[in-house]
Amino acid sequence: FPIIRQEILHRRSLAKRDEYLQAMDEEFARLNLPNIPLWKQNYIASLSIADLMSELNASKITSVEILSTYIIRCRTYGKEYNLTAQENFTPAMKKARHCDATRQSLLESNQLPPLYGIPLSVKDIIKQRNFAPTYGLLSFLTSPCSYDAPILASLQKAGAILFVRSNMSTLGLDAESCSLVWGRACNPWNVLRTTGGSSGGEAGLVAVGASCAGIGGDMGGSIRIP
Repeated sequence: FPIIRQEILHRRSLAKRDEYLQAMDEEFARLNLPNIPLWKQNYIASLSIADLMSELNASKITSVEILSTYIIRCRTYGKEYNLTAQENFTPAMKKARHCDATRQSLLESNQLPPLYGIPLSVKDIIKQRNFAPTYGLLSFLTSPCSYDAPILASLQKAGAILFVRSNMSTLGLDAESCSLVWGRACNPWNVLRTTGGSSGGEAGLVAVGASCAGIGGDMGGSIRIP
C-alpha cells in the first residue's frame, strides 16, 4: 500500500508539473515582444552588465530590448538544453517598461540605482516571492514562497529585474543539474556533456546569452564546478 500511495502522489505531482508548463506556454504566447533584429539580439547577448548599463544610459538600447532578447533565448536555447525552471516574464516586462520610461529623469537627478533595468536570472533553490523553490523536487512545485530572499530583495532595490529561474540538481547535491521537475541541463557547446552543478542552469543561461548574470549558490562547488 505505501508503494501504491507513493506512485499516486508521484503521478499527481507530474500532472501538476505539466499544468504549470502549459500555463507558462500560454503566458509566453500572450507576450507582445517587440521585433528586434537578429544582429541586435546577438549584440545584446554579448554584453556584460557594465556594457549594458553604459548602452542603456546612452539610449542605444532599452531594458525592454534586453529582456526581450533574453526571453527569446530562454524560450529557444533554454528549453532546448533544459536550462530554465519557472518564468517571470510578464511582471518583468512591466518593470522593464517602467525602467525605460523613468531612466532619463533618474539620470538627470543623479538617483539612478546601479542595476536599474538589468534583467537577472535566479537559481531555483533561492526563495522568491510568488515562486516555489522546488530544489528539483516535484512535491515542492505547489508551495510558492511569500517573501524574497535578502539577496533578491537587495538586487531589486538596486533596480534589477528578476525574469527567470534556472534548473539545478535535486536538492543541490550533485555535480550536474538534473531534476524530475525540469529535466537534465545539457551543455550548450556539447549536449553529451554536463553544465555542471548544482548551479548548472545558471551557467548554461549565461553561456548562451540568455542572461548577463545569474544568482547561484555554492557550498561544495555548486558555482565553481559550472
